[in-house]
Amino acid sequence: MATISLYQKFTVTIDGKEICGGSRSAPSSITAATADYLDVTHTVATATTWDAWLLAPGEIPNFDFLWVESDTAGVYLELVVDTGAEVETDPFAILLPANIPFVLTRDDALTEHTLDFAGNETEDVIDAIRVRNTTGGNAIVRVVLIT
Repeated sequence: MATISLYQKFTVTIDGKEICGGSRSAPSSITAATADYLDVTHTVATATTWDAWLLAPGEIPNFDFLWVESDTAGVYLELVVDTGAEVETDPFAILLPANIPFVLTRDDALTEHTLDFAGNETEDVIDAIRVRNTTGGNAIVRVVLIT
């Protein structure tokens, strides 16, 4: 078992009003069940996809913490629920900004979701993480999973 300390803070002033959240001095704590980890930095060439993590025998089976960062804007992070298609493969992709980490504190997800969660959602987990570089040059991407 391991305890992850995560520090996050944002501040912005809009129309003279400061809006802020988080803390640089008081971390959020995330408990990792087994302290197994994957920490990989990979150069993703332009117009290519990197299978950063696929749920497979011998691999880390899940995660309690995910950290993804890219040195280049224009890189997509794809999270896939149910790659085994027991219910329905459900991919979701987001565009990463440069040098701002994307963080998740668990791998739980829903698949077969419907608008406003009004249907037959099935609890599942994220079981594949892919990175797609759509920029004109190489991107250095780091993926850390801890369980």
